[in-house]
Amino acid sequence: MSKFIDGFMKVIETVVTILLGLEVITIVAQIFFRYVLRAPLSWSDQACRFGLVWIIMLGVPVMFNRKATVAFDLIFQKTTGKTRTVFEIFFDLCGLFFGITFFLCSLQYVQKSGKMSVPGFPGLKFWMLYSAEVACGVLLSIVMIKDLFIHIGELRKQDLPSTAKEP
Repeated sequence: MSKFIDGFMKVIETVVTILLGLEVITIVAQIFFRYVLRAPLSWSDQACRFGLVWIIMLGVPVMFNRKATVAFDLIFQKTTGKTRTVFEIFFDLCGLFFGITFFLCSLQYVQKSGKMSVPGFPGLKFWMLYSAEVACGVLLSIVMIKDLFIHIGELRKQDLPSTAKEP
């Protein structure tokens, strides 16, 4: 299961990279059209806003999966073994609580703003933008559950040698 989630996160990371590339191309195109051709693109600003939201919201679970987030370094430097694993489980539970709460709140937000059209893009609705937050909540919760199971497994392994020594 862990390998599947890691593989899926690599796919999400690739999507984020592609979106970032499209952002750069769109911005360069807008600069060219605005300052060289003197005919600015009407859609580029809104498209970049959409892209940026999706990049951030998909990037959050990828960062957590890669352990590339700011952590409580002082706590982790000062603790080892079972104590450190307990702290990791606690932080996994906090992250899971945040992911679930973020998912539920963003789901309500998508439902409230779903019918509103995006200015400059008559065919697009705001739910398409805000569904990035729903995806972030789901993916972050999945990553935190995966980490939680890994750390609980580590805690059980740390308990095994001590119970095996007792008569």
